[in-house]
Amino acid sequence: GCTRLTALPPLQSLADLTRLDVFGCERLRQLPLLGALSALRDLDITHCALLQRLPDSFGLLGALTKLSVAHCKALASLPGSLCATPGLVELDLTCCDALTALPQRVGDLTTLWRLH
Repeated sequence: GCTRLTALPPLQSLADLTRLDVFGCERLRQLPLLGALSALRDLDITHCALLQRLPDSFGLLGALTKLSVAHCKALASLPGSLCATPGLVELDLTCCDALTALPQRVGDLTTLWRLH
């Protein structure tokens, strides 16, 4: 993993990116804005122990079908804008120990068929 990485650079110029893996970045505390990643389908943010929050731009990720934030032990909440992601099929929140609730509008994720 990227054990020394504390921040990701801005990603807005990567509009054609379809998959982003951020694995094992133990010191990463937050992600940059992701709204410009209009082609992003699969976002895997796992084993980022200090990640405390996700950006509010999830509602702009119209192509997103899979989101994994498994083993992000400091993640305390999910942005409400996540519920505006129209095609989200899979959401993995395994071992997110600090997460105590889902966004109120989680029922709006009508395409969601797998929740871990």
